[in-house]
Amino acid sequence: MRFILLLLTLYISTLSATSYPKTYSTIGNQLYKPMDIIEHNSRVKALRSMSLNYIKFANNTMHLGFSIDKDKNRENTKSYLAKLRELEKAQAYILRSTREQITLAINTDNSKLFFLLTDKELPNLLKPKDFRRRVWHYEETHKKQRTSLAKSPKKEPAKVIKKENITPKTIVKKPVIIPKKTLAKKVVPKTKVNPITPIKEEKIPQEKISSKQLTPFLIEAENIENLGNPYSKYYPDGESIYARNIWDMHSYKNLLFLGAGNSNNIGPATNAGPVAVMTFNPKNSSFNSEGKISEEQINIFRTINNELYIPGHDATQHKSYANFYKRRSSGGFERFRNIPSSLNLHDITRFDSKLFVAIGLNNEKAGIGISNDNGKSWDISISGNSYAKLHSFIKVNDSLFATKTFTPLSLRNSWINKRKINYFSVSEYGINEKFFPRSDLNEQVMFAKSDLEESEIKKITHTQSFDNKAMYIGSYIRSDFQNENFGVYLTTSLEYSEVNIKPIILEEDSIPYDIIVKKNYIYILTYNHAKEEISIFRALRKSPQKFKKLLYFSSSTFARSFERINSDFYFGLGCQVSDANHFDIAELDDQCGDILRVHYKDI
Repeated sequence: MRFILLLLTLYISTLSATSYPKTYSTIGNQLYKPMDIIEHNSRVKALRSMSLNYIKFANNTMHLGFSIDKDKNRENTKSYLAKLRELEKAQAYILRSTREQITLAINTDNSKLFFLLTDKELPNLLKPKDFRRRVWHYEETHKKQRTSLAKSPKKEPAKVIKKENITPKTIVKKPVIIPKKTLAKKVVPKTKVNPITPIKEEKIPQEKISSKQLTPFLIEAENIENLGNPYSKYYPDGESIYARNIWDMHSYKNLLFLGAGNSNNIGPATNAGPVAVMTFNPKNSSFNSEGKISEEQINIFRTINNELYIPGHDATQHKSYANFYKRRSSGGFERFRNIPSSLNLHDITRFDSKLFVAIGLNNEKAGIGISNDNGKSWDISISGNSYAKLHSFIKVNDSLFATKTFTPLSLRNSWINKRKINYFSVSEYGINEKFFPRSDLNEQVMFAKSDLEESEIKKITHTQSFDNKAMYIGSYIRSDFQNENFGVYLTTSLEYSEVNIKPIILEEDSIPYDIIVKKNYIYILTYNHAKEEISIFRALRKSPQKFKKLLYFSSSTFARSFERINSDFYFGLGCQVSDANHFDIAELDDQCGDILRVHYKDI
């Protein structure tokens, strides 16, 4: 056995010292060369599994590269590039994990572990500078330990996977990271809403921009069409008006889908379910119902692999299961009631050929569900021990992050004292289908350069991913489930030591309510309460920080959501109360739930 291990180690070392596949050689060479160093680090238990997986997958990839050099098969070349990208992510993961183990060794004064890990250096290991200084300082102050360790007999290297065990299906999964009320101004109606594969470069159709689009348009009342209030028959008057809030608008197969209801346990129109799924057909200007779902509120729609999903925001049934819904090709939604020990499902996404759901467990902890069979069954895990719920997913740079509530420091301290836990609000998906805490991604980081109320609970909403970037809205939690938004943020990276988050600067006193991405543009919906003005800001996808006001119009109430279908913008009007426990029905604007349309091409 020792002889076989020695031969395989020599084989790997020989490869790293001689030749590699010529196809994509610049990328491949830097990924194959450190294999013997990674094998060396497999002596450390915390790095063993990931290191051996890397070696196994790297060998498999290398064989594919050699065959491509010979036959030049185009499909295999694409597959090879995808595998190289997987290796690149895995190597970055091992690098970060090694840094963490070195930091642990320094903090615990474990010189044996320290010198074992720093004996052979991975590429870019000693970055950033503050980490390098710590390593050098520890190395200088522990020279004697290094000398004594060098004289002690070395342990036999960890078992390396045999070549014959390598199969094309073996992959390295995603890296682990340890670590005033005003009188309503009625809008005047017109006379007559498997393995991770590389992201393909999207061919975005260009829109023609006329010179008149360079300055924002004031939309006059005669250019705004009031399509009606489709939820007024379900929530006709009184406090039920609050349940007409259009929480989300979503275009799917040339239909505008609308979500309303109210899942709050306090305030007006509490627990207003079941709720109907309403649609608007632009072709015949008609509203239709696709039936009711067993939820108190439709908070968000998601299109995943060209299928429309509704996360079950708050089920009207027993809390033993949470629901999600998928639209049938013939119309209407099929309910899947199979997510155990939960009641609230706030987001759903697809990543790494799996479905993920953000849930609140019955014990009031945050939970994550992962399905490998398109939602037929789920593996549920707890995301920390704090009293919090999972609210959203963020996808950026081929990585998936789950976000919980950002809880005030005073409350966090009481939890830590009670449960002896480390509090975190963001976790990252890694290998072995697990999420690991990212305590560095706190509210000061995620809501960068924002003057925040420390005593308020916050969360991330309205996440949109595009071109390896992500944009989201920061919100204070109000009235149980609902939000008070305070800012929009763009992130291009959430990697350790490379976190890049910037606030989107709009107009002073403008509150963001929704974000959509259409073709080569990003749009943000805002409302200015002082001016009583609904506005849309627009930026090019390639310049996602340079937003300019596109259009605006007067309204006594704000729009909670908006959507664009072809050249038309749709707006779903909303309402709110100042205090959910002590509210006045007069605060609820009767326009709440109105659907407005602006024919942008006619302006």
